[in-house]
Amino acid sequence: MTNPSACSPANGSGYVPGPSIDYVQDLESVGLGLRNWRTDPKACDGPSVYRSWSDSAMGIFGTDTRSSSVEIEAEATEDLLAVGIPLGDEDPVFHLGNAPFSGQGLDIICLPRGSRLQMSTCQKGLRSVALLIHLDALPAVCDAIDRELPSIVRKIRCERAPFSSKASVPAAVKRTAQEIINNPPGPSATFERLYRRAKTAELLWLVMNHLRRTDFGRDNDDREISSRAFEGIERVRRFLEEHPRRNVTTERLGRLAAMNRTKLRSLFKHIHGMTMFEYRQAVIMKYADEMLRHQNFTISEIGYRLGFREPSSFSIAYRRFYGHAPSAVRRLPS
Repeated sequence: MTNPSACSPANGSGYVPGPSIDYVQDLESVGLGLRNWRTDPKACDGPSVYRSWSDSAMGIFGTDTRSSSVEIEAEATEDLLAVGIPLGDEDPVFHLGNAPFSGQGLDIICLPRGSRLQMSTCQKGLRSVALLIHLDALPAVCDAIDRELPSIVRKIRCERAPFSSKASVPAAVKRTAQEIINNPPGPSATFERLYRRAKTAELLWLVMNHLRRTDFGRDNDDREISSRAFEGIERVRRFLEEHPRRNVTTERLGRLAAMNRTKLRSLFKHIHGMTMFEYRQAVIMKYADEMLRHQNFTISEIGYRLGFREPSSFSIAYRRFYGHAPSAVRRLPS
């Protein structure tokens, strides 16, 4: 489907463009706009390899720049979960906002709409596979309800803030990722895309199962939670979603869930990957971000509507949660 990119200088800059048009279009269709991709050809030992497939909900991107270093800048146009599987001898360095991160392991990254991601490598180039999935589409893509998703994924889906974490890379995940890069394009582009779509589903299944097992610390065990307890936790979750401004005691939430406070706190964090306070704060910040982007209230008015007594308190909470001030989203008088 994609043609390897030849290593030859362009525009006299010493850098060449990276992936093919198909690869870039697949990135854009899944919600990641490429702003810059530069490859240093000086140490190039062969043509780079780019494999991609995407639909409206998710995509797969296999990259091997051989020994050519690479610098990449991209911007999310949708709320995305990104899973990076490193396959080379050198792990790339990422910058999400002002926070750099690197090191061995599976990269779990939240890219909310409008966030910028930068990535760079040194002499050994980039060899990796990345999964990109729309956060809103995750339950449908995984054919699962929200509480069945791994806790780190539930946390990302709720908070919608720039975030990165590391997990171990199982051998099966690495093997499937290598197959995506190593498999050469076949005689039929249609069947090549079918192959990559199947590999995308396989890789997503392996990653989600691995993260779920990590939640419980062992392969074949899960905490026994009755359907009645799940329904109680769901009533609390809905209450926090529908009444984010309302100050309510843990005792009252316990009565709503039909369980004591200790059990409520423990099960809520187990199911949703965060405390009730963290969940409520994430809901408030999600409302704040939507109001900033889509309504004409001033920053002060938004803060008051969400229960903040002082505009400065709202701005501090918003900056702490998203990493930038409300005025960076939409400049309004305060």
